[in-house]
Amino acid sequence: MLCSWSCKPSGVEPRSQGGSCTKLVPVPRGTHRGHLFHGFKKPPVLGADFLRLGKRARTLCIEKPKVAVLSALEMVTSKIESTLHAAALCKMADRGQITGGEIDGPLAFDNAISVHAAKAKKIASSVAGRADILLVPDLEAGNMMAKQLQYLAGADAAGIVLGTRVPVVLTSRADTVRTRLASTAVMVLVAHAKRAPGIR
Repeated sequence: MLCSWSCKPSGVEPRSQGGSCTKLVPVPRGTHRGHLFHGFKKPPVLGADFLRLGKRARTLCIEKPKVAVLSALEMVTSKIESTLHAAALCKMADRGQITGGEIDGPLAFDNAISVHAAKAKKIASSVAGRADILLVPDLEAGNMMAKQLQYLAGADAAGIVLGTRVPVVLTSRADTVRTRLASTAVMVLVAHAKRAPGIR
């Protein structure tokens, strides 16, 4: 899985946008090679984030990433702000304001990664059950989800920050040597891809 969420500006990000803390998390018992979790900002700012994530997904051999915008439920309601953000992002994608992948939401975690759950809830979507990127509502959700997968599902994880002027590896003080090496390896791939024409 690739997992990512917003970070506060720290001096290494471009002035116009904050960085995106990102986790690549392959789950041993899962059917996916990985997901990218990303904690989102307000929809207009996230448009640039989505393009950035799409480029990095292609760096990791996901040519047209499927992006699930997560919330607590699949229905749009004014009572849950993250469902409104998801609806806005999908409309932006419909109008061509966001390109580089397929996006759908709001989706709950189960129907974002499980085809069975999506069918049970009668969700007709090319993204539901097949998501490569999980866009989580905030830093707290992304951080907890990534660590739950690591400690409860035995997943490995590689942590980096996207959108910075220089390569940044993001690890926890409790991370293993394996996780630290994986994080460094992913950042090398991303840094190499940034040198290619059209990748920023």
